[in-house]
Amino acid sequence: MKYNFDSCTSRIGTNSIKWKFADENKLNDFAPLWIADMDFDVLPEITEALVNRAKHPIYGYTVPSEEIYDEIISWQKRHHNIDIKKEEIIFSTGVVHSYGQMLDTFLAKDEKVIVNSPIYPPFFGTPDAFEREVVYSPMIEVEGGWKFDFEGFEKLIKEDKKIRMFNLCNPYNPLNVNWTLEELNRMMEICHRYGLYVSSDEIHSDLIMPGFDFVSALKVNKEFQDKLIVSFSPTKTFNIAGLEVSYVVIPNKEIREQFNRTAHGIGLSSINIFGYEALLAAYKNGDEWLKEATSYMYENFKFVKQYLNERMPMANLNIPEATYLGLLDLRNIDLPEDLADRLMKEAHVQFNPGQAFHADHRCLRINVACPRAQLEKGLEALRNWLTVNKYI
Repeated sequence: MKYNFDSCTSRIGTNSIKWKFADENKLNDFAPLWIADMDFDVLPEITEALVNRAKHPIYGYTVPSEEIYDEIISWQKRHHNIDIKKEEIIFSTGVVHSYGQMLDTFLAKDEKVIVNSPIYPPFFGTPDAFEREVVYSPMIEVEGGWKFDFEGFEKLIKEDKKIRMFNLCNPYNPLNVNWTLEELNRMMEICHRYGLYVSSDEIHSDLIMPGFDFVSALKVNKEFQDKLIVSFSPTKTFNIAGLEVSYVVIPNKEIREQFNRTAHGIGLSSINIFGYEALLAAYKNGDEWLKEATSYMYENFKFVKQYLNERMPMANLNIPEATYLGLLDLRNIDLPEDLADRLMKEAHVQFNPGQAFHADHRCLRINVACPRAQLEKGLEALRNWLTVNKYI
């Protein structure tokens, strides 16, 4: 490999959210396997671009260059075979920020958004903050994974005329479903038929495991894209979340102008100058880094699977099709409601609790975007805690 993903660069003392518990408690044995950022050094060209820009001593208001638009268009075509026009792109400080603005722009206070469950917390937390009600369409658990409940989804929309938007997670966090074109067309046809806006969160679209292909909502039949808004970002892909840069793609001109007007009015589209630099460097130079990173993370998932099979057979992990996040299933063990909190405080390993996603408390979201040694330390801490406390 050209890049070293086994390198353990310390984040202690950097005000990292991921490592905050270790900082506050002066821990040397902490293994954070939770919040969705990576413990990998970023692509060197990103650091170089930021340093070079920082040498210019004026950091005033900045607009995206033509080169940035060209690189976005090239990246999406090269990696996902999506054809995007420059005028369809609107920059945003973040995917969650864009989602909030969609709710505020297109939904009245008494209208509702429908989401699947279990799901990434902002899918229901953001509507709550904007005083929009959430309707849940639960996924169906099947052997080896999960599937979309098309009949249940349509029934909810048909019965509640206040549902005006569907927020799609593509690929799905934390269930790691990588939707097919057939599935997306079926979802979008239902939404089109009932006049729903569709927000497709595709922030994890670059993080596809070997052997799988990503299909964007922008690939569905054109007639179903009349109220479609798709969100992308390099932040998860290249571990630059602290630079807050993303963009939405809106095929419908009228919808695009409406969103752009409100986004511009509140400064949502005013990107940090270093965010632009990082995006440009990543999309120009990051193909090989991304290929190696996803390969390393896939091997990490296989390592977790093997570890569970050999040392914790009562636990399970379905190796994801996409994202570096998996759902560690401990439902065969009788465990306390505060499982994740106790693991953090007593075992010094941190996972996202299942309840945060509307999942069972015995499910833990695990992040494998870290050096193998850190991952192994966390799994050992989990197993030791379960053993000491006589859960296994």
